[in-house]
Amino acid sequence: MQYAVLAIPILLLAAIVGLPLRAVLRGRVVRPRTVRPRPRKSTLRDVSRSRMDEELQDLIRRRS
Repeated sequence: MQYAVLAIPILLLAAIVGLPLRAVLRGRVVRPRTVRPRPRKSTLRDVSRSRMDEELQDLIRRRS
């Protein structure tokens, strides 16, 4: 029992000092960030609006 009574203030002091110190040290560590690949550009520019309209109308007709 006397060990527990002796350990409680020491553990409390370690937590008070350790938690802020850990937060400060974690903030200083620079983690390399992965570079995300850029999304591909849309290929819809290759198709004219009139052609898209024709294709859409054709699909609507087929579905009906």
